[in-house]
Formats: sequence, C-alpha cells, structure tokens
Amino acid sequence: MKISELTEFRKVNRPTKKIIDGKRVYEKIEFELKYDPNIKNDSYRLFAKILDILIGIFLLYLLIKNDVIKLTPTVYFLPFFLIFLNSVMESIFGSSIGKFILWIEVVNDKCEHLTLLKSVERNFYSFLLFFSFPILRGALADTLDYYDKKMEKKHIYIISKRKKRRIKAMLNKKTTPNN
Repeated sequence: MKISELTEFRKVNRPTKKIIDGKRVYEKIEFELKYDPNIKNDSYRLFAKILDILIGIFLLYLLIKNDVIKLTPTVYFLPFFLIFLNSVMESIFGSSIGKFILWIEVVNDKCEHLTLLKSVERNFYSFLLFFSFPILRGALADTLDYYDKKMEKKHIYIISKRKKRRIKAMLNKKTTPNN
C-alpha cells in the first residue's frame, strides 16, 4: 500500500429543505476522499528553509574560519553547499536541520526517507524557487505550479512527524488481508 492510494472518510452536515419547529434539518453525508498528508501551512516549510539557510551559512563560516576548506567566492558556493547538506540529511534522517527543529519530515510514497538522488532533485528545485521567488514572482508562477505537480507526480510528501505514526498505521491497516 502507498500513501497515494490512501483514502479517508469525511462527514458533512448538509442542510435540507425540511424545517421542523423553526429549525432547519441537516442530513449527514459521508464522503471518501483521497488522503493528503502534506503540511497545509506553508509558513512552516518557509521557516524551515530559512533555518536551513542560516544554519548552512553558520556551518560554512566555521569551515572557512577553521581552514577546513579554502574558498574565496563563498556566496556562489553557498547554494551548492546547502543543497548537498540538506539532501544528505534528508536521505539519512528524513529531514534537514530546519525541518528537524520544526518536526517536519520528507517522505516518499511508502512513508520512507528519500533516496539521495531524489533528495538532490527536490532540494535543487526548492532552493532555485526560494532564491529566485522574490525577484521573479510573476514569471515563476508557472514554474511553481510545475514544481508542485512534479513533486506530486513523484509522490514526495512533506509531513509532520506527529502524523507519521498515523500514516504508517493507515498503511499497515490497508495491507492486512482482512481489510
């Protein structure tokens, strides 16, 4: 079973035309919808990205200050350093440093960590959009839609660590032969 195959039931009270004792009568309707585990509030993701950038700048500063690496054009190297650092962290731990602080995790369709290659691709697009978004906001509207559709097509989800246990339980429940 995969996350993309999960569904959930939602109950909705729909008003009817009946009125009894001056009060409208509601009927309960149950819908089966595709389950969406992604974090709904994008500000968490944005704040995690800002934390990643600040921590990456600090780590790069320490590496240069302590002569671990010799680098003059630090500003040009920073995006590549951040993409590499975040990709390695996401493929090993499921989250970058900023996401770890905010209890956010990046998972694939089986609720597992991404491979290094998928994580590099995701972080490349993510940083490209993050660094260029304020400058090219109007021109990037199509690119943002393309990026979101591409990640949805590849079944990459950004979830809360609190939801991960529920998602795994849903996946295990669907895979049992009795259900």
